[in-house]
Amino acid sequence: MAANYSVGAPNGGWDLQTPIQAWANSQNFSVGDSLTFVYAPNHDVLEVTKTDYDACGTKNPVASYNGGMTIISLTSSGNRYFICGSQGHCDRGMKVVITTLGSSAAPPPATPSAPPPSAPSPATPATPPATRAGSPTASTPVNSPVPSKTTAPVHAPMKAPSVSPSKSPPAKISSPASSPAIPNTNSPAIPPFPGASSPSTTPSSASKISGLTMGLGSVIMMLLTL
Repeated sequence: MAANYSVGAPNGGWDLQTPIQAWANSQNFSVGDSLTFVYAPNHDVLEVTKTDYDACGTKNPVASYNGGMTIISLTSSGNRYFICGSQGHCDRGMKVVITTLGSSAAPPPATPSAPPPSAPSPATPATPPATRAGSPTASTPVNSPVPSKTTAPVHAPMKAPSVSPSKSPPAKISSPASSPAIPNTNSPAIPPFPGASSPSTTPSSASKISGLTMGLGSVIMMLLTL
């Protein structure tokens, strides 16, 4: 709430006997508060600049008040400078600097902030499967990695080179006519029948004649033994 301060009260006022600056330093002035100057007819109230405050200059006041009681509202924050305009009173200490701080209105009650959401409990890690591939467990020995089989490229079957058969010379068939005649020692030679034509000596019938001769000789020998 805005407050009204009586300058120098309760043990003094706007006069030469009260340590007015010590009183002001003990107060907390806020925007919206007000000051009440109560003084005798031989005093007045001048609001001045800092330069005139330091030099007790009374010729160019910001504002001038008299009448025995003056109420001044503190409408902005910062410093304001007041002196008495009577001759020699400012030099004797009848001056004051009022420092106004922010607004005097009570701040609205703080709205209780909602409690921060509790941090979610960490999810229980899923138990890894006992037989998880590639991960060693306490009961399963670590197996060395099995190298992957490299698939050999499939090549088209090679065509065997064609080998032309070598031309071997035909085997010569030995002619029976050229082989020497085996003499028959068991029977005498039988002369050929008269008028019989001599057998052909062609290589194809020579063997037949030789076999027939031997068979005929065997028949004759059987007849002679009878």
